[in-house]
Amino acid sequence: MSTEPSTAAARPPASRFWRIANMVVLGALIIVGLLIAIGTIVTRNDLPACDSRAMRDTLSDVNKKNQANATHYNGFETLSSSPDEIRCRADLALRGGGRILIEYRVFRQGKEKRYEVTRYDRVTG
Repeated sequence: MSTEPSTAAARPPASRFWRIANMVVLGALIIVGLLIAIGTIVTRNDLPACDSRAMRDTLSDVNKKNQANATHYNGFETLSSSPDEIRCRADLALRGGGRILIEYRVFRQGKEKRYEVTRYDRVTG
């Protein structure tokens, strides 16, 4: 038999401070996880904001279809908002000058979220 102590027996017990600190950190992580889950559930049916990534991607697709050579967005404006519909205006700069003004609405149709471009104007100068 060996006279060396086993590794489990040689290790000093965790101090009370570290046990409490670990419980506090674990509790905080659980609370943050629950808040994220609740936020996701509560907002899953919300319509996207006018300047959201989803709407920017959709407007980029519209501009490609219309062969617009937009360089960047000058800004977004919310024209009206309700739980079932948001009306927006986007101002895009064109390469070589000019800009495009797009008015669109995001709305609910049944359980689906849809968009509709209501105005698409190229402005020179």
